[in-house]
Amino acid sequence: MLQAGLLAGIAVAVASMTVPLRLLGVQTGSRSTSPVDPGSGQAPGSLSSAPVGATGTPAAAGLKVATVSQVQRRGSMSFTVPFDAPAPLPAGDPGIVVQLKDGTFVAYDAVCTHEACTVDWDTTSRVLLCPCHAAEFDAADNGRVLAGPTDVPLASLPITVDTASGTIYLRG
Repeated sequence: MLQAGLLAGIAVAVASMTVPLRLLGVQTGSRSTSPVDPGSGQAPGSLSSAPVGATGTPAAAGLKVATVSQVQRRGSMSFTVPFDAPAPLPAGDPGIVVQLKDGTFVAYDAVCTHEACTVDWDTTSRVLLCPCHAAEFDAADNGRVLAGPTDVPLASLPITVDTASGTIYLRG
């Protein structure tokens, strides 16, 4: 009981660090080789998939997380949601952009809803797979759970694809 209380206190202390870091403008950066652009004021919403032909105005597009060519080359691209991402984006969480069979792009918070392991794209089965307990999520169906110990889908992240520049932006 004492150990659980101590761990909960540590978790609260670590979680509370994001507020001062955001105020200081600290970023985690992106795992991709792309720099992070300033955020937009667009309202977040449900899953926003973007076909290869969709465009957005770069100034209003959001935070740069990947390029179309990076995602097409690998089938997916991991990134980290910057600490200065506007709420309600999950600041500091790992994210993943996936290109679906129909050519659209979708993005998810890559934190598994079971025990917070980081999911990754499995190119063979074309699912988001958690390496810890084998949970599987359907990227083409709003992060729906296909298998595993959880029944909570992955959280979708709103994106915009600017085909003029070949850039994928995370909208805030």
